[in-house]
Amino acid sequence: MTEKRKTAINRSESAEIMRSEIVFADYNPRRISEDARKTLRKGLKTFGLVGGIVVNKRTNTGKYMLVSGHQRLTEMDAIQGYPGKDYPVRVEVVSLSDKEEKELNILLNNPGAMGEWDSDLLAKLIPTIDPEIAGLTEADLAFLLPPDISDLSPDAGFVDLQTLRMDKGQDSDPARYESEKARLSEEKRKTQEKAQEEALNNQAYICLSFANYARKSEFCARFGIPPMETYISGEDFGEIIERID
Repeated sequence: MTEKRKTAINRSESAEIMRSEIVFADYNPRRISEDARKTLRKGLKTFGLVGGIVVNKRTNTGKYMLVSGHQRLTEMDAIQGYPGKDYPVRVEVVSLSDKEEKELNILLNNPGAMGEWDSDLLAKLIPTIDPEIAGLTEADLAFLLPPDISDLSPDAGFVDLQTLRMDKGQDSDPARYESEKARLSEEKRKTQEKAQEEALNNQAYICLSFANYARKSEFCARFGIPPMETYISGEDFGEIIERID
């Protein structure tokens, strides 16, 4: 392992280790949709594995427990052909207790500890980038940008508002202009609502964390869930609760 000097304000050390030395945390509560996985893989193929992989050095096993970067490393494994082919990974190495390791895992993946988009600034960036490579969905773009007349269905019957104006800025047909303006406004409202609904659906999960595996096993036993299970849908858990009630 090649190490770099640890700074006074940083508890981690930059290092390059082999992928085979890294162990995934089976408690990791983060999940990723298939669409998001495809977007992530496309980004990794474009930019590579750029920073943010954090591992905890386990002195009792000599292995490195993955703290942050499970989804990216999973996709990079597929790209690199692991485990058939081992490969080097640039990581940040920490030395933490089991409790601290889990706390850091949740912190680094917690949406509540992250910033949020400034929609106006982000919208200004759109013309200068490839939104698909940046991972922005059609719903994102619909929310950020007003609908374009040319993108609307021909069957919708929308008319370019500019064709209803005269050179002096006077409305050639005021009533029709206001009608088309209202229809466009309604179209924008619908696309924004759709984008907001999709954004909420991406947060349709809740994470449970336990002090240790024994506590998790006790909880699972109460509800008839296999203790090694790391995911259960809210609907399935709701049915379990109803049966108990």
